[in-house]
Amino acid sequence: RAKLWTMAEARVHCDEWIEQSDLVFIALRDASDWLGIEERISEESVFARLLARRAKGSTVMTLGAHGAMACDGRRTVSQGTIPVHGVGRLGAGDAFSAGYLYGWMQGWELEKSLQWANAAARNKLTTPGDLPWFTRQELERSLGTEAGNRLIR
Repeated sequence: RAKLWTMAEARVHCDEWIEQSDLVFIALRDASDWLGIEERISEESVFARLLARRAKGSTVMTLGAHGAMACDGRRTVSQGTIPVHGVGRLGAGDAFSAGYLYGWMQGWELEKSLQWANAAARNKLTTPGDLPWFTRQELERSLGTEAGNRLIR
Protein backbone atom coordinates (compact mmCIF):
# COMPACT_ATOMS: atom_id res chain seq x y z
CA ARG A 1 0.00 0.00 0.00
CA ALA A 2 1.71 3.13 -1.26
CA LYS A 3 -0.05 5.29 1.32
CA LEU A 4 1.53 3.29 4.16
CA TRP A 5 5.15 3.18 3.04
CA THR A 6 7.49 3.48 0.09
CA MET A 7 8.45 0.41 -1.93
CA ALA A 8 11.97 0.59 -0.46
CA GLU A 9 10.49 0.45 3.06
CA ALA A 10 8.15 -2.37 2.04
CA ARG A 11 11.04 -4.42 0.66
CA VAL A 12 12.92 -4.16 3.96
CA HIS A 13 9.93 -5.42 5.93
CA CYS A 14 8.30 -7.79 3.43
CA ASP A 15 11.07 -9.50 1.46
CA GLU A 16 11.47 -12.41 3.86
CA TRP A 17 7.79 -13.21 4.24
CA ILE A 18 7.13 -12.88 0.51
CA GLU A 19 9.98 -15.28 -0.18
CA GLN A 20 9.05 -17.79 2.56
CA SER A 21 5.22 -17.77 2.80
CA ASP A 22 3.16 -20.82 1.89
CA LEU A 23 0.81 -18.66 -0.22
CA VAL A 24 1.28 -15.15 -1.61
CA PHE A 25 -1.24 -12.97 -3.42
CA ILE A 26 0.20 -9.99 -5.28
CA ALA A 27 -1.03 -7.67 -8.00
CA LEU A 28 1.01 -7.33 -11.20
CA ARG A 29 1.77 -3.66 -10.50
CA ASP A 30 3.00 -4.48 -6.96
CA ALA A 31 5.08 -7.42 -8.17
CA SER A 32 6.75 -5.20 -10.77
CA ASP A 33 7.49 -2.55 -8.15
CA TRP A 34 8.71 -5.06 -5.55
CA LEU A 35 11.02 -6.68 -8.09
CA GLY A 36 12.30 -3.28 -9.25
CA ILE A 37 11.17 -3.83 -12.83
CA GLU A 38 11.14 -0.49 -14.60
CA GLU A 39 11.00 -1.63 -18.21
CA ARG A 40 7.80 -2.85 -19.84
CA ILE A 41 7.87 -6.65 -19.96
CA SER A 42 5.18 -9.30 -20.32
CA GLU A 43 2.99 -10.47 -17.46
CA GLU A 44 4.55 -13.90 -17.85
CA SER A 45 8.05 -12.47 -17.46
CA VAL A 46 7.09 -10.59 -14.30
CA PHE A 47 5.56 -13.79 -12.91
CA ALA A 48 8.67 -15.82 -13.79
CA ARG A 49 10.88 -13.32 -11.97
CA LEU A 50 8.56 -13.38 -8.97
CA LEU A 51 8.62 -17.19 -8.86
CA ALA A 52 12.42 -17.14 -9.00
CA ARG A 53 12.40 -15.15 -5.74
CA ARG A 54 9.99 -17.47 -3.96
CA ALA A 55 11.61 -20.33 -2.06
CA LYS A 56 8.44 -22.39 -1.65
CA GLY A 57 4.69 -22.39 -1.69
CA SER A 58 2.00 -21.13 -4.03
CA THR A 59 1.94 -17.76 -5.73
CA VAL A 60 -1.06 -15.94 -7.22
CA MET A 61 -0.58 -12.78 -9.27
CA THR A 62 -3.66 -10.80 -10.25
CA LEU A 63 -3.73 -9.07 -13.62
CA GLY A 64 -6.74 -6.79 -13.19
CA ALA A 65 -9.21 -7.14 -16.06
CA HIS A 66 -6.88 -9.71 -17.68
CA GLY A 67 -7.37 -12.34 -14.96
CA ALA A 68 -4.72 -14.00 -12.84
CA MET A 69 -1.80 -16.42 -12.86
CA ALA A 70 -1.06 -19.06 -10.24
CA CYS A 71 1.76 -21.47 -9.52
CA ASP A 72 1.84 -24.18 -6.87
CA GLY A 73 5.54 -24.96 -7.31
CA ARG A 74 4.80 -27.68 -9.89
CA ARG A 75 2.49 -26.09 -12.43
CA THR A 76 1.70 -22.59 -13.58
CA VAL A 77 -1.71 -21.66 -14.99
CA SER A 78 -3.24 -18.48 -16.31
CA GLN A 79 -6.92 -17.65 -16.42
CA GLY A 80 -8.85 -14.74 -17.89
CA THR A 81 -11.97 -13.13 -16.49
CA ILE A 82 -15.53 -12.62 -17.63
CA PRO A 83 -16.18 -8.87 -17.95
CA VAL A 84 -19.01 -7.46 -15.82
CA HIS A 85 -20.51 -4.02 -15.38
CA GLY A 86 -19.75 -3.48 -11.74
CA VAL A 87 -21.02 -1.03 -9.19
CA GLY A 88 -17.59 -0.51 -7.63
CA ARG A 89 -14.32 -2.36 -7.27
CA LEU A 90 -13.84 -1.87 -3.53
CA GLY A 91 -13.53 -5.33 -1.96
CA ALA A 92 -13.09 -7.24 -5.22
CA GLY A 93 -9.46 -8.13 -4.44
CA ASP A 94 -10.43 -9.43 -1.01
CA ALA A 95 -13.23 -11.47 -2.56
CA PHE A 96 -10.78 -12.87 -5.14
CA SER A 97 -8.40 -13.91 -2.36
CA ALA A 98 -11.22 -15.49 -0.36
CA GLY A 99 -12.42 -17.48 -3.39
CA TYR A 100 -8.93 -18.75 -4.11
CA LEU A 101 -8.26 -19.57 -0.46
CA TYR A 102 -11.47 -21.58 -0.32
CA GLY A 103 -10.30 -23.77 -3.18
CA TRP A 104 -6.71 -23.93 -1.92
CA MET A 105 -7.90 -25.16 1.48
CA GLN A 106 -10.11 -27.77 -0.23
CA GLY A 107 -7.04 -29.08 -2.08
CA TRP A 108 -8.46 -28.15 -5.50
CA GLU A 109 -6.40 -27.85 -8.66
CA LEU A 110 -5.13 -24.40 -9.59
CA GLU A 111 -7.67 -23.96 -12.38
CA LYS A 112 -10.68 -24.58 -10.14
CA SER A 113 -9.30 -22.36 -7.37
CA LEU A 114 -8.78 -19.54 -9.90
CA GLN A 115 -12.31 -20.06 -11.25
CA TRP A 116 -13.72 -19.61 -7.74
CA ALA A 117 -11.49 -16.61 -7.12
CA ASN A 118 -12.63 -14.92 -10.33
CA ALA A 119 -16.27 -15.77 -9.62
CA ALA A 120 -16.02 -14.30 -6.12
CA ALA A 121 -14.45 -11.08 -7.45
CA ARG A 122 -17.01 -10.89 -10.26
CA ASN A 123 -19.88 -11.31 -7.80
CA LYS A 124 -18.39 -8.66 -5.51
CA LEU A 125 -18.10 -6.23 -8.41
CA THR A 126 -21.87 -6.52 -8.91
CA THR A 127 -22.64 -6.01 -5.21
CA PRO A 128 -22.89 -2.45 -3.80
CA GLY A 129 -20.66 -1.56 -0.85
CA ASP A 130 -17.33 -2.92 0.25
CA LEU A 131 -18.38 -6.31 1.69
CA PRO A 132 -18.74 -9.35 -0.58
CA TRP A 133 -22.19 -10.65 0.40
CA PHE A 134 -22.89 -13.86 -1.50
CA THR A 135 -23.25 -17.55 -0.77
CA ARG A 136 -21.44 -20.59 -2.04
CA GLN A 137 -24.57 -21.50 -4.02
CA GLU A 138 -24.50 -18.11 -5.77
CA LEU A 139 -20.88 -18.69 -6.75
CA GLU A 140 -21.72 -22.16 -8.04
CA ARG A 141 -24.54 -20.70 -10.14
CA SER A 142 -22.30 -17.97 -11.52
CA LEU A 143 -19.74 -20.63 -12.47
CA GLY A 144 -22.42 -22.63 -14.25
CA THR A 145 -21.96 -25.72 -12.08
CA GLU A 146 -25.71 -25.72 -11.32
CA ALA A 147 -27.04 -23.92 -14.37
CA GLY A 148 -25.91 -25.71 -17.49
CA ASN A 149 -22.80 -23.54 -17.78
CA ARG A 150 -24.71 -20.25 -18.09
CA LEU A 151 -23.49 -17.18 -16.22
CA ILE A 152 -26.18 -16.16 -13.75
CA ARG A 153 -26.16 -13.08 -11.52
